[in-house]
Amino acid sequence: MPCSSGPLLKELTTRDEIKWQTVDDPVDVSGKRLCTDLTIQLQNDDGDDVKTPTIIIKLAPFEFVSYKERKAREVTPWLESFAKKVRLS
Repeated sequence: MPCSSGPLLKELTTRDEIKWQTVDDPVDVSGKRLCTDLTIQLQNDDGDDVKTPTIIIKLAPFEFVSYKERKAREVTPWLESFAKKVRLS
């Protein structure tokens, strides 16, 4: 099922527009397959920040290929040359 960019992904807002104004500019996700820009901040009873895992939102269907099965990408000439110099050092 294709996912369209809904209003929550276009504008980062909260439920109360008067008390909690938009916190960030709108984000254009039309060209993305995955979105990792969403963060949630939590605190424990002592007021210390609690680490939360990265939130990943799948915006469009795509075929998953593991690193083991992926074809190697072509390396630009300057990068290959630099890598050889580093190996020789």
